[in-house]
Amino acid sequence: MQIEPLPPLNTLIAFECVARYCSFSRAADELNLTQSAISRQILQLEEMLGCKLFTRSQRQVSLTPRGEAFAAEIRKSLGDISHSTAEVMGWSGLPQVTLACTSAMGQLWLSSRLSRLRESLPDLQIRLKISDSFSSLKTSEFDMAIFYLREAPEGFHAEALFDEICYPMCSPAFAKTLSANITAEEIIHQRLLIQDDPQREWTGWRDWFSSQGVHHFAPRLTWRANSYPFLVQAAVQGDGILLGWEGLVQDSMRSGQLVAAHPGKLAAAGKCYLLIPEDRYVRPIIRTVSQWLKDNIDECQMQG
Repeated sequence: MQIEPLPPLNTLIAFECVARYCSFSRAADELNLTQSAISRQILQLEEMLGCKLFTRSQRQVSLTPRGEAFAAEIRKSLGDISHSTAEVMGWSGLPQVTLACTSAMGQLWLSSRLSRLRESLPDLQIRLKISDSFSSLKTSEFDMAIFYLREAPEGFHAEALFDEICYPMCSPAFAKTLSANITAEEIIHQRLLIQDDPQREWTGWRDWFSSQGVHHFAPRLTWRANSYPFLVQAAVQGDGILLGWEGLVQDSMRSGQLVAAHPGKLAAAGKCYLLIPEDRYVRPIIRTVSQWLKDNIDECQMQG
């Protein structure tokens, strides 16, 4: 059977993306193309159809009435193709998931749980996309993501895996060098292990001290790093006091490698979210892994 007329698939994908965002630049970012390449594909499609799909001005792009109707049909058709493709991949015994997370989440929390997930789903193929900046990721790069964020982003099915509680932590040996009722004012004179966070998503030492009534943050000794796993390891080795994120370092706490250095706890402004792009067909394996992670969170909290 000959199917015609049929535009090139790449022009339909470009059209759907521009229509979804009403933006050539955002579509170019998502599809990893230049804006001029996107424009050429839209022009090619409009020439084939014999009508304008967008009205363009200096400040905005909007769909024409024909463009709106065509976008709804194309979005449904591409979704059907994606759905069918995913089912065939499943039938071929190729369950696979691409999961994005920060280096800290990957090393401190996720790696041990993926080992247990392998026992439940031995044929699952996993690809990790490590990025310490959620905003730099494109939704086309992952099936699901786990990130600490101040608020749930638009365009995602978002579920909070856990709230974050942070407080000073150190090794048991280091804790023995501290006074039994150490104050926050005394903590500031210890060696503090500080996370450099250019995104300013993480609650930091300054926030914790402020919650304890210490508003002048001028630590005497510091180790600074843009790698939270490095700071956790430094704390485990007895090199200083870490502002510990309870959810991230729960394994180190349960094993006794880290203990509280001060009783004062601060509930962070954000949460650790499990995110799935809304514009993607959610394959059955994605739902399975998502549910496993949520169930595993509950298990860990009950064990703790």
